[in-house]
Amino acid sequence: MQDLTIRIVNQHDLCEILNIERRVHNNPWSSETITQSIDRLSGKKQAGQVQKDGFVALRNQKVVGYLFYSKVFEEIELTNIAVDFDYQGQSIGGQLLKQLVDFAYATQSLHIFLEVRASNTGAITLYQNVGFIQTSLRKNYYPTQRGREDAVLMTLQLSQIQQG
Repeated sequence: MQDLTIRIVNQHDLCEILNIERRVHNNPWSSETITQSIDRLSGKKQAGQVQKDGFVALRNQKVVGYLFYSKVFEEIELTNIAVDFDYQGQSIGGQLLKQLVDFAYATQSLHIFLEVRASNTGAITLYQNVGFIQTSLRKNYYPTQRGREDAVLMTLQLSQIQQG
C-alpha cells in the first residue's frame, strides 16, 4: 500500500475535492459550500471562537479523501467526510478521523459530533469503531430519490477514550 499523507486543506485542493464530492455523495455540496467551509479560503472571519477548516488525504500527491469540521469553543462538528470510490476500504476515512481526534485533543475539545444518513452503514460502523455512539435520531432529515431518510446523530466524548 502506498504512503498516505494527511494535511490541512488549501485552495489548490478545491477542484479535486469537488470532483470527489460529486462522485460519492447523492446530494453533493456546491463549490460555494465547500469554500465557505474553510474560513481562510472563504475570506470570512468567524465571530468569537468559531473555526472552520478541513484536512485532505493524499496518495501520490493526489487528493483521495477529505474531511471538514467546524469548531466552536470546546465542541467540534464533523460536517463532511468523503473518500474517493477507488480508495475506499483502505482505512483512509479512519485516518482522516484520527487526524480530527488528534486535533480535538490538541485544542482541548470535549467532544466531536456528527450526523450521518441512517442507510450509510459503512460510515456508521467506521464512526463506532473510532468510539462514536448514537445519541439521537432526526426523522426524515435527508432527501432521497424515494422520499426522506433519517439522520443518525453521533458523539465522541473525548474524555471517554484514550489519546493516541
